Amino acid sequence: MNSVRSKACGWFPVRGSNTEPIIRVVAEAASEAQARDIIGTVFAQVETCINS
Repeated sequence: MNSVRSKACGWFPVRGSNTEPIIRVVAEAASEAQARDIIGTVFAQVETCINS
C-alpha cells in the first residue's frame, strides 16, 4: 500500500486489490468536502495511468 500526503491537508492510500480487479482510494482530511476533492483528484490521476 502506498500513502501520500496531499497539499489539501489530508492523506490518501491507494491500494490495488489482490483478489479483485479494483483499486481502492481512501482519503482522510479535515472535512468531507476536502476528502472528496482529494479522491476526485487521485481518481483522475489513477484513471489517466490505467488508460495510457
